[in-house]
Amino acid sequence: MLVLMAGFFFGCSKDTPVTGKETTPAAINDNSDVINNASRLAPRHHGSIIGVLVPVPAKARIIAFNDQYVSEETICNQDGSFKLDNLVPGGYRIRISYVPVGASDYSSFTVQKVLVIAGNTTNLGNINLD
Repeated sequence: MLVLMAGFFFGCSKDTPVTGKETTPAAINDNSDVINNASRLAPRHHGSIIGVLVPVPAKARIIAFNDQYVSEETICNQDGSFKLDNLVPGGYRIRISYVPVGASDYSSFTVQKVLVIAGNTTNLGNINLD
C-alpha cells in the first residue's frame, strides 16, 4: 500500500497536470514572424557584387558561381552596370556572356577569384569587353 501511495505522489504534481492535452504557445505556430525575421537578417549574412561592362553590350548575362554550385544570375542595365545580390560569403567566379553591339553571336569570359564578404559589396569596377 505504501508503494502505491509513493507512486501516486511522485507521478503527479501540481506543476505537471495530467490532462492528456498539450498546448502550444501561439508564437510558435505563427510562421510569419520567422519569415519576416529571416528576411530582415539576410542582408547582414550575405554579400553583393557590382560592376560595369565597358563598352555597353547589346545584351549581357552575368552569373556568379562557386565550388558548391551556388549561383546567382542577373543582366546588365542600359549603362552596362550590374549587381548580384544575396551571395553567401566566399570565393566566386563571374561568368559574363554578352553580345557586342553590332554583332550577332555571344562572346563570354570568366572573372576568377572574386571574394564576397558578409554585409559588404565587392566592386569589380569597369570590366573591359574589348
